[in-house]
Amino acid sequence: MNTKNGLLIHYGLRRTGYRLLESKLHRVAMAQRGAILPLVAVGIGALLAVAGLALDMGHGYLNKTRLQSALDASALSGAKTLDETTNTALATTAAQTAFTLNAGASGNTELQSIGIGNVSVEFSESLNPFVPGGANPRFVRVGVNSANFASPSWLLQIVGVANVSVGARAVAGPSPELICPEILPVAPCGTGGPATNYGYTVGQEVIMKTGSGNNGWDVGPGNYQNIDLGCGSGGGGSCIRNNMAGGYTGCATTGESVPTKPGNNVGPNAQGLNTRFNCPAPGCDPADTATYKPDVVIDAGGSGYPDTYSQYMTDRATPNWDISTPTAQFDPPRRVVTVPVVDCTGTVNGSGSVNVLGLACMFLTRPANHNGDQEIYGEFLGTSCIGQGSVPSANPVIGLGPHTIILYKDFGAADS
Repeated sequence: MNTKNGLLIHYGLRRTGYRLLESKLHRVAMAQRGAILPLVAVGIGALLAVAGLALDMGHGYLNKTRLQSALDASALSGAKTLDETTNTALATTAAQTAFTLNAGASGNTELQSIGIGNVSVEFSESLNPFVPGGANPRFVRVGVNSANFASPSWLLQIVGVANVSVGARAVAGPSPELICPEILPVAPCGTGGPATNYGYTVGQEVIMKTGSGNNGWDVGPGNYQNIDLGCGSGGGGSCIRNNMAGGYTGCATTGESVPTKPGNNVGPNAQGLNTRFNCPAPGCDPADTATYKPDVVIDAGGSGYPDTYSQYMTDRATPNWDISTPTAQFDPPRRVVTVPVVDCTGTVNGSGSVNVLGLACMFLTRPANHNGDQEIYGEFLGTSCIGQGSVPSANPVIGLGPHTIILYKDFGAADS
């Protein structure tokens, strides 16, 4: 074989080798391309699952927050109604109504999928442990089981998770006794102490401040049962007026001695007290009616005075209140007040002092007149009612005395 032919053969072999190598490399590349596609698909799926955890779980936590807020409002409403009426059926209705209203609020659309039958309302005499039932329950627990509310998922559906279950509970009830509840500056006379209702009966109409036409001088000559709540010797009528309207922020505690304020104080008493009744003629001027608003019910049943607390509560439960002003105050109720009950045995002079037996809850049954025989009346509600104008004491004991309604930790739930 000559050299030329040998070179041709060698060149042909090299070309053939290159083609074989090129073909092999192509097959390898095609094989790799087929392997990458599944890896990319798996990677995208993993990324979507991680994004789903962030997005859908975040959406679930948002719905849990919305649910918790609605249940908090529901528990507070139920506990307040229970405190006012001691009726668990009315408290259940109040709790369910509050939940429905909050579920229908803007942004809470998904909560509307929770049927009211899936909102549990329970009552207990004790807070910890919360034991449903009892003859005299004071605490309310409202809850939605996670099996009854599913927050829909979006990205997690690719890994088979259609929704995120969400549940929550809320507990509410009376606070410990208020440190310094708002006090009306009148001094009804009583006997005994809170444990014996000062000699009153629940539902009794009590003369809390007497007038010149009916004065046996229970407190002392020239004294008509006004007390001096921080007014001092130079306080005058404006101080009485503001305190009658609701401006007193001091304390009157059991066992202390409080100074009386001599004189009938007819004008200041009526001008301040009657802000709570929307200022019937001759009006409340110069009382600050922008600050001290009328109660939402000023004539329970529309039948004139005296009103009863039962009539008043019936009117509060209906939307047809008998007052047209938009500035009326629904909560706290302006016609439910706290007064110091005093020991009137052994009269003092007109500017003397009396000892406080304790605090009582009264419902103002009628406005005060502007005459010299002015008397101020209140229906005795007991020693434990919703007060206003203060904060609960640090004492965890929940007993007699004015209080407010607060949320409590649900000791049966880890995340409460």
